[in-house]
Amino acid sequence: MSTMAHSGRRVEVPTMSVTDVTSTVTELTAEQGHQLFDHAARTELGVSGEEFLRRLNAQDVPDDWPRDAISRLEILLPFAR
Repeated sequence: MSTMAHSGRRVEVPTMSVTDVTSTVTELTAEQGHQLFDHAARTELGVSGEEFLRRLNAQDVPDDWPRDAISRLEILLPFAR
C-alpha cells in the first residue's frame, strides 16, 4: 500500500508491481498464422485474408469497411506474410 494526499487527507491505495502480472506466449507456425489472419479478416469484414490483402495492396479498400477493423487487421499483417 502507498499513501496519497487527497483533499487534505491521507488515503491508502493499493499498489501493483510488474511482478504481479503473468502472461503466456504461444508460438504459431506460418500456417497457423495465416489461419489466424484469415479468421480475423472473415470475422471483422466478412472477406478472406487473401481478399483483404489484395484490396489493401491495390489501395482499393471499400468505404464501408470500418477503419477500426482495418487497423486491427493491419496489426496482424505479419501473420499473413
